[in-house]
Amino acid sequence: MLVVCPNLTVKERLQVLNPAHPKNYYRRFDLVPPSLYGRLQEVKVQISNWHIFYLGTTVVRAV
Repeated sequence: MLVVCPNLTVKERLQVLNPAHPKNYYRRFDLVPPSLYGRLQEVKVQISNWHIFYLGTTVVRAV
């Protein structure tokens, strides 16, 4: 699952959407039945800000 957010602050706050996060919302708000929680741990979640998709940027690397 890919979650795209507008900036770094929001990115940090959205970490709770990752099932591997100790305070994830799936467990905190009982969103997934206990019988399926093991399957949820198999999900790969990537949380990034939209800047990774912006083609107009130049990446400068130190040599």
